[in-house]
Amino acid sequence: MPLAKRYGAALLCLPLSSGDLPEKAEDRVALAESIVNRAYGYGLQPHDLLLDPLVLTLASGEDSARQTLRTLQLYKRNLASQQ
Repeated sequence: MPLAKRYGAALLCLPLSSGDLPEKAEDRVALAESIVNRAYGYGLQPHDLLLDPLVLTLASGEDSARQTLRTLQLYKRNLASQQ
């Protein structure tokens, strides 16, 4: 994050914990909020951050599409207000 701030780079924020993708949208958003808050601590701005919902194919599970859409909905509700 310090390098992104220094060189004006954008960051792709992936809601992963120890390399694992949370199954539930709420868990993904909690990780994204943590990343965003840490980035703000380094002086990055909302326009510097690209939040990835980590879209999964339907073949990965019958609830995958629903969780992706819910993640996007929660990103908008929870994180758009921080901008």
